[in-house]
Amino acid sequence: MISIKKENNSIVFRFFNIKLTIKNKNYFSKIFTPIAIKFKLFNVKKKNYKYIVPMGVNCTYSLKFRKHYDFVESYMFNYADIRNQDKYIEALYDIDNIFPNNFEFYEPRTMWLNTKYDILFHGRSAEKDLMDENGNHIEDKVKKDFEELVERMKYLLQKTKDTFNTKEKKLFVYCYQNIKDEETANFSQKLYKYLSEKSENFDFLIIICSYKTFPDINKMQEDYENVYVRQVFPQTEDYDWAKTMEEFAPEILKGNDGKKLKCD
Repeated sequence: MISIKKENNSIVFRFFNIKLTIKNKNYFSKIFTPIAIKFKLFNVKKKNYKYIVPMGVNCTYSLKFRKHYDFVESYMFNYADIRNQDKYIEALYDIDNIFPNNFEFYEPRTMWLNTKYDILFHGRSAEKDLMDENGNHIEDKVKKDFEELVERMKYLLQKTKDTFNTKEKKLFVYCYQNIKDEETANFSQKLYKYLSEKSENFDFLIIICSYKTFPDINKMQEDYENVYVRQVFPQTEDYDWAKTMEEFAPEILKGNDGKKLKCD
């Protein structure tokens, strides 16, 4: 008798009296996922959107989307690192004034930190591009990196607001990573409330990257017909990500845009 199932944080294979346990590994998911994509083996009802807007917590969703579809649309928070959820909600209500005030260069990650809302944003430059031969940051290049970020964010701010205002069907996505017990539906409810105030005709996808399940977040699917919660388990993450991408899909595939993404 052969069986495959999940037990706690492991995948357990049984072949008659032989038991094989693989802990916290994604090996079989990596092997099976390309096959599942090619032959459409995902058992999902596909939902298509003209606009798909990442809302945080960091760049993971955008990178996974680009890997799956070979393109990605950029909005204001695609590659931001949101470090304080309460301050993030405050920032959304003050979205027109996030830039260019209250910023400082965050050297450990070559990013720009908004000190008021505790959000990190990526500039265009790699760390080596901002340094001299002695490993010191060149002030003029650092300054130009921030100027480029401010100009880019002006464009992405307007693009984000225009997308919020359109009456066409759209998807907003929030991805929980390293989720703690206290990070419950409270924040998701606040974010959903903001989206409901600022937009219409949308779905809200919450992705939880964790072994644990969070019943209070899952309950939002029952409370709101336009909220979906999906889980990405570390031991099957390749398959789980691909399945989620197949279910919540762009209306139009745009092909490779040739851009290189900078994210850490």
